[in-house]
Amino acid sequence: MKKIMFVAVLSMALGFTSCGSDDDGGSNSGCTTCSFDGETAELCEGENGTIIDEDGEDTGLSLEDFKALIALAGGSCN
Repeated sequence: MKKIMFVAVLSMALGFTSCGSDDDGGSNSGCTTCSFDGETAELCEGENGTIIDEDGEDTGLSLEDFKALIALAGGSCN
C-alpha cells in the first residue's frame, strides 16, 4: 500500500507538467531527495519554486507541497 501511495504521489507531481520549460540546466543546489518505503526520488526546484521533472519540465507543483504529501504518507525528504 505504501509503495502504491508513493507512486501515486510521484505520478501526480509529474503529471502536472507544463508545455514549456525555461530550465537552463544549472546546478542541482535546489534539489532534494525524498524517500518512501525504500523508494527514492530526486526532486529539483525551478526558478519559480515548482518541481522540475527529470525531463526538465516544470510540473506546476511546489517542492514544499510535495514534501508535505510525502510526509503525510509516511515518507521523508532531505
